[in-house]
Amino acid sequence: AATAFQLALRDIPESELKAANLEASIAYIPKLREEIENAKIEAKYGDKAPNELAAEIISLQREIYKNAARAFTNNTPAKINLLEQAAGREKQAAAIWKPLSGKFMEMVNNSVTNEQQIADFQYKLDVASDNASGAANALENLDISALNAIQQSEQSALEILAFTSEPVAMLEEAMNSESNAVSSVYDPTLIRTPVPEQQMAGAMFNVFANTYGEWLDQKMPSRNGTADSHFVTTNELEEANGGASPDNMTITEAVRAEIDGLVDKTLGSLALVNMDISADSKILPEKAKINAEQALEYMQLIHDLLPKPPQEEQQQDDKQQQQDNREDQDQQQEQDEDGDESGSEDDNQGDSEDDTPPPQEEEDEESADTQEEPKTAEEEEAERIMAKVLEQEKSREEERRKRQRIMPPSVGERDW
Repeated sequence: AATAFQLALRDIPESELKAANLEASIAYIPKLREEIENAKIEAKYGDKAPNELAAEIISLQREIYKNAARAFTNNTPAKINLLEQAAGREKQAAAIWKPLSGKFMEMVNNSVTNEQQIADFQYKLDVASDNASGAANALENLDISALNAIQQSEQSALEILAFTSEPVAMLEEAMNSESNAVSSVYDPTLIRTPVPEQQMAGAMFNVFANTYGEWLDQKMPSRNGTADSHFVTTNELEEANGGASPDNMTITEAVRAEIDGLVDKTLGSLALVNMDISADSKILPEKAKINAEQALEYMQLIHDLLPKPPQEEQQQDDKQQQQDNREDQDQQQEQDEDGDESGSEDDNQGDSEDDTPPPQEEEDEESADTQEEPKTAEEEEAERIMAKVLEQEKSREEERRKRQRIMPPSVGERDW
């Protein structure tokens, strides 16, 4: 309607009636656009929990930061297009803050009674949303301050994730930060440099260490008050099931004790790391890196011992089975290719002008022993590529010889 009124006004620009119609029609457009945008956001994110929305924002912000950081170092005309693309993605992140804020505040209102705390939460959410919107505008204006705003938005999402997720999510975030921190290469496209990433790993693991105990108590029948004459301890259940836990969401006292010990060791390693780093370092010093790698190893062990939902356990089993099947198929394919190559080499040896002496029996035995040894995936891949290269080289050589036999000498060339 607004477009129609606009066209009509062009034909009769002095018409006050048509000008009034145009003004009245366009007055509703911003509100309609906002309603349509909110409906799209609700349809896309309305069914997701606060922790899922926070995780999505975190993933988006890290991706956008990496792309934007690269674009700011690009001195070609493509820089503008790259930053505009990053701005479009940042607008998506800013849009997710709307449903996240509503759902998170609903959770806060149901669990927090202090009005000042509720107001503080609302203020933090507003600031986080403003950071994302401001980052999008800064990217459109080619302003490098967008990177700092993206960092703030990602950190706010991490805080919400810590408030709304189970401890295992915090452990996984700590592992992700720790793996980035131990890198020996300074990567400016990461949302944090190694030293701040190490500090984030420690903060996330501290959240896990302070919350996992109560969470695990709920997974232990001997501690959560569900034990009865038929369900006394998880150890007895394991004995009745041949040593296996009847429920992947429960753990034994022995496993719990091992997790507790690993948590203490991890906290100790993280404390040692903090003693050997300085805020102005771009990467971790060697001594700190050793302790950080040890902390990451402990975190992985803890993660392996934590109870997992049956669906996640099944997904891991299916993934492992698919990987095993792919390895078997690759191995069979390589064996077939090796067989074809051997046959081709035998034919080529028969046509060769030079007679090759027969191999010695001892060499055959050594070759057989070598073939019996299991090969790594990298070795098998290298052999497969080398076989293809040799086969292509043989084909090119045969074609060259064939052309030389068929093609007559060029004009002026002696046919020796």
